[in-house]
Amino acid sequence: MSNELNIRKWLNQIEKYRTHVHEIKKEPAIANINEENNVSQDDFKHQVEKEAYYISLNKLSVDELTWLLAERRLCIQKGYSNVSEAEIKALAEDIHKSGINRDELCWLNAELMVLHREELLV
Repeated sequence: MSNELNIRKWLNQIEKYRTHVHEIKKEPAIANINEENNVSQDDFKHQVEKEAYYISLNKLSVDELTWLLAERRLCIQKGYSNVSEAEIKALAEDIHKSGINRDELCWLNAELMVLHREELLV
């Protein structure tokens, strides 16, 4: 009898969890894109696509794109004068290990460029 009671409790818990999960609204990846910034989701995506295209035209290698992404990210987080080459190298190695391909690197670099330019970063 005790097993049956535990199974019922478990089933009730799962049902409650599944209901809760379906109620969660999916937020955009960039929460700051709204009317006060005068940048819509479509406009942001268009700007990123354009930047990613221009980055891809530069024919940079995966290593160069990885380094640029690591450098951009750290410079935005810490400020341009507070970033060391060792920190960039460590982050670039982590990014490289993640297996991101060239197109994704172009896109991520473009996202950071647009976010920084439009002052959309929190």
